[in-house]
Amino acid sequence: MIRNRRQLTARAGLALLAGALLAAGCGSDDSSSTSATTDAGAAATTAAGSATSPAGGAEGFSIDGDLVIDQETYDAAKEEGTLTVYTVSTEEFAIAIGERFTEDTGIEVEVFRAPGSELTQRILAETGGGVNNFDVVALTSPGDMGTLKDEGLLAPYSMEWLEEGLVVQGDIADDRSWYPLYGYLYLIAVNRGLVGEDVEITSWQDIVVPEFKGRLGITPAGVGGTGLAQAAFQRDVLGADYWSKLGAVEPVIFSTTATVAQALASGELSVAVVAESAMALPMVQGAPVELIYPEEGVIGGVTYQAVAAEANNPNAARVYQAWSLSKAGQDAMAVAAGTRGIREGTVPPEVEGTPLKDASEFEIHWADLEKLAAERDALVSGWNAAVGYTG
Repeated sequence: MIRNRRQLTARAGLALLAGALLAAGCGSDDSSSTSATTDAGAAATTAAGSATSPAGGAEGFSIDGDLVIDQETYDAAKEEGTLTVYTVSTEEFAIAIGERFTEDTGIEVEVFRAPGSELTQRILAETGGGVNNFDVVALTSPGDMGTLKDEGLLAPYSMEWLEEGLVVQGDIADDRSWYPLYGYLYLIAVNRGLVGEDVEITSWQDIVVPEFKGRLGITPAGVGGTGLAQAAFQRDVLGADYWSKLGAVEPVIFSTTATVAQALASGELSVAVVAESAMALPMVQGAPVELIYPEEGVIGGVTYQAVAAEANNPNAARVYQAWSLSKAGQDAMAVAAGTRGIREGTVPPEVEGTPLKDASEFEIHWADLEKLAAERDALVSGWNAAVGYTG
């Protein structure tokens, strides 16, 4: 169920990128709506939007000479002037990216963020009541994306001119109803202020020991694509008994990686299994946190993004989707939000200008989330029983 970096050669470009800034990859505990805007750009002329590739792939709205989208769609998007993004990313990540998008395009962004399963259910409830509030949605689970697709809530939008250079071709939906957005990693983080500098942690086995009983923070298997990826990695790579080892140390279980990161940074926890990017903001703020890339490797996954079938701002949604996959968008996410890019040549992520560990120095076990979705119920129930989780 797990494909590692050596087996998944199409993702080799991700080894060029490392690091994180601002929490990303999962939403925080409390759902909220936040406006992420700038005053960049002036009003554009009105034109009909286009749902297809730029004619000939040669003309249109470009950034630094790189084509982002056809001119008609961009002009129509400027007339719409705004869009709403539903995302699993945290508020800091979404605001940072929204601001960069607005700077580049002049189009404002309204953000609603929540954990993946909660976000999917919210969309189903809203649209079931005849209301569509989102233009773009980002989720970590292809299973959740498939659910929305089956309900007719996603609009296939082919962007052939941007597909060249993507190192995760296998993660593009066959009908182009969603595209990969960025890669994320789960690893070990340690609060050195509590654990001390002399305690050596180099393996996943080093955190399921009595010393960390009640002091280890994790997220559950059922939280979304990230939870499934972690549970499968623990079972398939670390051993069939790893779940019971987790249960024996009575981990503190949080609904999102953002809250795990906050608890670790505040001293509530000593160690944590957490998204690499989620620890960036606490580290920037001075928390005594160290990221550990264990000898067995780290867990990798991909976040996906799609355009709503009934988008209120369809042209702005298409521009946002295209910008996100463009070099400008991928670079912006790497620097402003510390993601691992899925386009060749994306700049390395950094924390306050300091690049983190290069991914060529450790192994990444990439989760096959589509396959994992097929065994979701058994995987989640097995993990819950072994760990003693009833939430």
